[in-house]
Amino acid sequence: MSADTNIVRRQGSSVYYARTAVPLHLREHYRGPDGKPRRELWKSLGTKDRHEARRLGLRVLSAWADEFAVKRTELEHRIPMTDADLQEAVWSRYCALVEADERFRHATPTPEQLDELWDQLQHEFGGSPGDESATAHRVWELIRDRFEIDQAEREARRQALAAGLARGQTAAVAKVARDVATKMRLDVKSGTADERKLGAGLMRAELEALKRSSERDVGDFTGEPRDALVRRPSIERAKAGEGIMDLFEKYANENPENCRADTLRQSRQSVELFVSTLPPGSPARAITKKAVREWKELLLDTPVRASDTNIFRGLALREIVAKNKALGKGAKPKIAPKTINRHLSALGAFSTWLDFHEHIDGNPTVGHYIKIDKDTPPETYTPEQLQTIFSSPMFAGDVERDYRFWVPLVQMFTGMRQGEVAQLLVKDVIEQHGRATVFITKRGGGGKTLKTAGSERVIVLHDELKRLGFLKHVEAMREAGEERLFPTATKNDRGQWIDAFSREFPRELTRLGVKQGRGLSLHTFRHNATDAMRAAGFVDEEIAPVLGHAKKKLMTSGYGRVPEDRLLRDAKLVDAIAYPGVDLSHLYSV
Repeated sequence: MSADTNIVRRQGSSVYYARTAVPLHLREHYRGPDGKPRRELWKSLGTKDRHEARRLGLRVLSAWADEFAVKRTELEHRIPMTDADLQEAVWSRYCALVEADERFRHATPTPEQLDELWDQLQHEFGGSPGDESATAHRVWELIRDRFEIDQAEREARRQALAAGLARGQTAAVAKVARDVATKMRLDVKSGTADERKLGAGLMRAELEALKRSSERDVGDFTGEPRDALVRRPSIERAKAGEGIMDLFEKYANENPENCRADTLRQSRQSVELFVSTLPPGSPARAITKKAVREWKELLLDTPVRASDTNIFRGLALREIVAKNKALGKGAKPKIAPKTINRHLSALGAFSTWLDFHEHIDGNPTVGHYIKIDKDTPPETYTPEQLQTIFSSPMFAGDVERDYRFWVPLVQMFTGMRQGEVAQLLVKDVIEQHGRATVFITKRGGGGKTLKTAGSERVIVLHDELKRLGFLKHVEAMREAGEERLFPTATKNDRGQWIDAFSREFPRELTRLGVKQGRGLSLHTFRHNATDAMRAAGFVDEEIAPVLGHAKKKLMTSGYGRVPEDRLLRDAKLVDAIAYPGVDLSHLYSV
């Protein structure tokens, strides 16, 4: 025997073999001819040369290691078996057996074919004309009698299955059950109740298929399963081109709500997330209240940023939820109710379109939205937190005053959205009626966008922004010939401005000790501006146009020019924004 314990000769053989131990948790997935779990794998290397055996053996051992790794991944990614999974497995098994019976009958030779076969066998196995070859006769009889032989084997199988099923013994279909669980990626472990449940279902499917065979033996091809478990799944497969995502693409092309490209992209992701919880190939009518309810229940347990987390990468939604629960105390925090409602809203808008085009009846998302207490105000920065932020190295000292410096400050003193600030053009800062103003619009080129039509507005520049040097920055960009106010600000492939900075800013807040957990972000500065206007005595109906929630379209004279009374009306709100206890004088421009 070789000193290398994985490259060995078997007793009584001069040929080398590769061998490896099967990991304990994988043994039930590697079974020998007797059906028992295998402790080791062996493979002949077909050589007596030790050096050649070592070379070949390393390849085999490496392949086994890769195979074990794939098997581990498959097991980690398996999902609990649902009643729908069991129904699909049972029905698929029944259909496969009935189809196999049909193929057998179609392959049964006719009398004419048997005569031709006899002549061929006589010719092949010899014998004088008129004399019968014993071998030819045995082969011919086996083929001639295959139907009767099959009948006898089917009856023996039926009796064995019925006896085993009556006693709850499923060993007769153990291999089939393992293969089904692997194919469907079901978490069905050996010796568990689920293994017995799946095995019993497959036995019932086979018993029904055997009944069809017996009925067909006497010419009755009308039989249908009488076992309630053996029935067609309630969800059928969609016709080619009529799957849910196929229909979504038609919906997106029509775009009935005139949504932005990024909104459609997010809606597509939400619908894909829902579809991932349905059986493959489900048609639109699979979008039922029950399916939406089950999806919502999964969403309630879905961890945040699952697609960006390595341990969840490549997993389906059910698998993500199961894996996160398995982490115990290390489980990731769950997505917010507002995010769940956004997913439901996307599916709801699509469902309305499906209903209109008669693919489904009604909108199954109705009634599933989570009630959110709108009386609870969004979290805002305290004066102490604001002072900490603007005294930090992000703003104080010798820092580059690019969009990372200006976006939070402009939001804080105007209530603008971060994307609205980042996309500003130099020409969007306009002097009119004795005030410096900002024209928030998608007009003027530069790939600008607005959240809604009511977001277009003109607001005055707060005096604090002037003291901080904002107008000096505008003039510097104009003199440099720049089109954009913030040339280094960019959009991602989803059309979102300064996305990387938006994600990094909360992390910086955590490092500063300002933020713990979720809540505070760049968008919070907009909430602070809203609260500041409320604190000055203005009501929400007055504040809405300043924030870009106007109900009427903005009427301008030329590019960003508005009547003086309109400008002064909104200017009172912006001018009233104040933050007692916050001193930004160390940032003033000299």
